[in-house]
Amino acid sequence: MSIGEVDGAEEYLLVNPLHAMGLSDGTIVVQNSLRDLFELRYYDPNGRHLRTVGRWGQGPFEFYRLLGLQRLRGDSILAIGDDERFAVFGPDGERVREGRLGILSVLPVYTSKSISDQLMVLFKGIGATMPDPGLQRGPELLLTYDFETRQVDTLTTILGRSTFYERKDRGVWIYASPFAVETFVAAGEGQFGVGEASQDEINAYRPGFREPVVTIRVETEPRDVTRADRRRTREAYSELYSGDLGRRWARYARSMSFLDEMPRFGQLEVDGLGNLWVQQYETPWAEGDQRWTVYSSGGTHVADVSIPPSALPSCARRTRSGCGDAYGFVDIGDDYLLAVRSDELGVPRVQRFELRKLR
Repeated sequence: MSIGEVDGAEEYLLVNPLHAMGLSDGTIVVQNSLRDLFELRYYDPNGRHLRTVGRWGQGPFEFYRLLGLQRLRGDSILAIGDDERFAVFGPDGERVREGRLGILSVLPVYTSKSISDQLMVLFKGIGATMPDPGLQRGPELLLTYDFETRQVDTLTTILGRSTFYERKDRGVWIYASPFAVETFVAAGEGQFGVGEASQDEINAYRPGFREPVVTIRVETEPRDVTRADRRRTREAYSELYSGDLGRRWARYARSMSFLDEMPRFGQLEVDGLGNLWVQQYETPWAEGDQRWTVYSSGGTHVADVSIPPSALPSCARRTRSGCGDAYGFVDIGDDYLLAVRSDELGVPRVQRFELRKLR
């Protein structure tokens, strides 16, 4: 099933759909987000438009820019803006509640992931100070915030993505590091997983627990970064952009630094049943199916998943340089996967794919 058209009725024309999620009755909620635009569009399981709620602004249930969109109990949806305001929409888009977080003094920039049905949200924060020039991994803060009690619980400090920083023209240029490692965080169904991609362990926590309740060991062998890997990476980075931006990235590609080993795994995701999905790491030039290993909430290996190229997000196999949450896997349910993809004309579409389980 696909939502999004080149032209036609306005409700089927998507603009920068950063988030999408499925509800328990099969309804799909898509967030359209751009300057002068914020709205949530509801579609039935066949992709037929049902309703549109929310709008751009600073009034009640309005947002300039959204930092997070989370599904809560009873199919309610939590929207968090970059100005600390939040709003909860009911399963039919009705206005439920709104308020202000009041935690910017603790965390200046953040992304969020819902953990449980008690309006508990996990925040992965980025420090306010810019790291020194060179290849760096800046510290980030993990904390939980309970909307009912307004309690902030600092969990731990983690290392962010390895990134190259260069001071230039009274500013800072930021480049994605090749074979970058970072600490991935995935959350949902009452717990969250934290994994350092240069290690082979992923720890699962529950809100309030300082020690992991489950530790999963990723069974992958270390892989050295070879001379051929370096050559292909420089070629990939040099072809990313055109014009002045392309020349800048090409210059960076010629002098870039490399880590000795590739990450042990890629992204982490949590599906609608609370299973942890661990992506097998792959290079930007990889071909064929993308492979994931799935573990239960108790840490048991339950499945291996192959996702064909036709179902991969638009940026899944591209040197990562700011892809973020856009155009990626946005929701994994019990029997479906939602991805945001763009076609050869650049038209974004939200597409649902069936997950077939072999028993």
